[in-house]
Amino acid sequence: MFERGNQIAYIPNHAEGNVRHKDVEYGFVTKVVKDRVFCRFWSKYHLGDLRTIAVSEGCLAKDLCHHISVRPMVVQMHLAEIDKAGLFGSTPIEGVSQ
Repeated sequence: MFERGNQIAYIPNHAEGNVRHKDVEYGFVTKVVKDRVFCRFWSKYHLGDLRTIAVSEGCLAKDLCHHISVRPMVVQMHLAEIDKAGLFGSTPIEGVSQ
């Protein structure tokens, strides 16, 4: 199970479970809605900086695993900024009530 603030790794199918595959994305959970886990991902160029500013990306829980990539205080700082700006950040998904 995932909850807000968990650090995660998104592992695409072609990575076959390899958390060190070059296409794995690291980030944290902003919200969970049914089988969707909304995440913000770190920039591949500056770990600790967000790749997207305004929205979280919906992922299936089966494609995620728990993985710590930055200090917890960095995640908490970004969550506080998201809350302060009102960017709860989930792109609506057809058929899923928010």
